[in-house]
Amino acid sequence: MSPQQLLEEMYRQIPLSAAMQVAILAADESQVRLAAPLAPNLNHCASVFGGSLLSLAILSSWALLRVALQSAAVAARVVIQDAQAEFLRPADAGFEAISRLPEADWPRFLYTLERHPRARILLPAEVVSAGQRVLRQRGVFVALREDSR
Repeated sequence: MSPQQLLEEMYRQIPLSAAMQVAILAADESQVRLAAPLAPNLNHCASVFGGSLLSLAILSSWALLRVALQSAAVAARVVIQDAQAEFLRPADAGFEAISRLPEADWPRFLYTLERHPRARILLPAEVVSAGQRVLRQRGVFVALREDSR
């Protein structure tokens, strides 16, 4: 899946990503980096709305799992089951999120998904703005095999 195809899928399946003006900086089966500008994500304090920070972190992990599953030739829907976030400081500029695939957990995740209709994986993400980490997030994502409906 090319970055452009991923972006089109994201905008279509998660319209909030288009409203946030999310852009893809990098995307492969090992990591995804997304960016968003300040203007459409402002809050009443002229900084980035906390929901936008968390949304970009979740979107980066969602996109990573979509790309990694496609690379592994597995057709599955991806949903988030749980998220825990730590807001570290305000962001008053554009911001980026990065999510990296935990290589040690990936084989077990795929093994589970081969044998069951769903599998879960913990995908951490972080958001940076103006060179400073502003959010740390840990999300549990679920892949639901398309053939298990």
